[in-house]
Amino acid sequence: MQAERDSLENQETKLKHFVEMKEWSLLKIYKDAGVSGKNTDRPAFQEMKQDIKKGKIDVVLVTKLDRITRDLKDLLDLKEFFDNHNVKFISIGQNIDTSTPFGEFGFKLLGLVAELERKITAERVMDNMITRARRGKFNGGVIPYGFSHVNNGLVVNEEQAEVVRKLFELYLQEKSFRGVTCTLNTLGYKTRKGKNWSTTTIKRMLANPIYYGALVYNKRDASGKKTVKKPKEEHVVVEDVYEAIVTKELFEKIQKIIKEQAFTVAPASKSSGYLFSSLVYCGLCGTKMHGNTVKKDGQKKYSYYRCNRNLHQGSSACKGNKIREDLLEKLVIGDLNDLALNQERLMNCVEQYQNSFNENLQPLYNQLKMLEGKLNKNEKRLEQLFDIYYSGEVTKAEFSKEKKRIDSEKEQIEQQIENTNIEITASDLCMYDIDSTLERIQSVSSLYDELSVKDKKALIRAIISSIEVQEHDITYKVFSLPVIAFDKVGVCDHTDTGWPPPPGENPPDSGRWR
Repeated sequence: MQAERDSLENQETKLKHFVEMKEWSLLKIYKDAGVSGKNTDRPAFQEMKQDIKKGKIDVVLVTKLDRITRDLKDLLDLKEFFDNHNVKFISIGQNIDTSTPFGEFGFKLLGLVAELERKITAERVMDNMITRARRGKFNGGVIPYGFSHVNNGLVVNEEQAEVVRKLFELYLQEKSFRGVTCTLNTLGYKTRKGKNWSTTTIKRMLANPIYYGALVYNKRDASGKKTVKKPKEEHVVVEDVYEAIVTKELFEKIQKIIKEQAFTVAPASKSSGYLFSSLVYCGLCGTKMHGNTVKKDGQKKYSYYRCNRNLHQGSSACKGNKIREDLLEKLVIGDLNDLALNQERLMNCVEQYQNSFNENLQPLYNQLKMLEGKLNKNEKRLEQLFDIYYSGEVTKAEFSKEKKRIDSEKEQIEQQIENTNIEITASDLCMYDIDSTLERIQSVSSLYDELSVKDKKALIRAIISSIEVQEHDITYKVFSLPVIAFDKVGVCDHTDTGWPPPPGENPPDSGRWR
């Protein structure tokens, strides 16, 4: 609004008049339309700083001090920056010229005033937003599920509100974010966008005071590009702003349960200790499979890789692949060991990759040849254009227009040639990497059992880029080799009826096992 009203045009006019009065020969305008002056992270401002560093600027001229920044620290940093580069700073409105002692004093004094004004304005905005909220006005942002935006305010959306009440009731029964999520998805409830519910959304909704009619303000502090959460004691809670969907008593009871549960639930970060963490994908839905440790009979622990979508959204989102960690390690490392010892099989894989590599590389060479031909034609057209111009057959304007078009086309072709060469080089590097990949595979059979868990993880990630667990087989991708697959009878466990076998027990005797 400020940019459209009068600011920029008026500022530019004043600056030009001042320059004319001083009889300065060169002027460049740095303009950030509609961008706040509360910090210096503005495109044109940064461009000006770069020009100062290059020695292109003698004087920085503004109409008012707060047009360059309203933060005192930024202002003082700028003053030091200008001094270091021998740049004079002038503010027309306050009659400040930092080349004089009084000008420098006024510069710092008015900087304090500008910062004070900014802080007072921020407090006034906060008060106005709380007042608006008390009147039922919406202050912007994502409209919470359960409400609709009507006449600049929030009103209860009864259809969605029923789902909100349902999830609060479910949490009282389940005492588990995942339990609520799975139940809602199984019953067919969808989010506003028609998607399955996730535990993250459920957790956020259960902690939102808007559902008992309160507004919480001043929760975050925006500092530059970062937004930092403020302590709860600094939050501004305004009661009875909106129509309540659940009672305050129920909301507080839920918060108490959540707090108690936080001390009993094991942190998810434990999954980082899994050998294949971040490499395993569910073959049913494509989601990553995360490490998950469960207790059986209250004592014995079993570690699995489990489909993350199933874990957080329930079986309605994905039926859910699950595979025991020790079994996956036994199968994949066992197959890599077989690959290392079976030279014929290994060389077959290399041959397959080389054939595939050559098939993929040939079109790139064909494309490069075609682009180089286009570039030659472009250069010939440019030579012809110069001949025509020198013979007087075209005007200077016609020559300039056509030359600009040919130069633009040449630039595009050269960029395409560069991109194609990059692809060819990258492919050559992949081909070159086969030898190092083969060496790492060989080290599995000779070193793996002697390595620490940390070193095992490093070796695995140097060989394997991804593992996909299907319902009846496993595939894994080795760098610079084709996808490798093998069957796995009984590995996936959807029903917990005995498979996978407990640790120490061997899989059934089957030719399809490695």
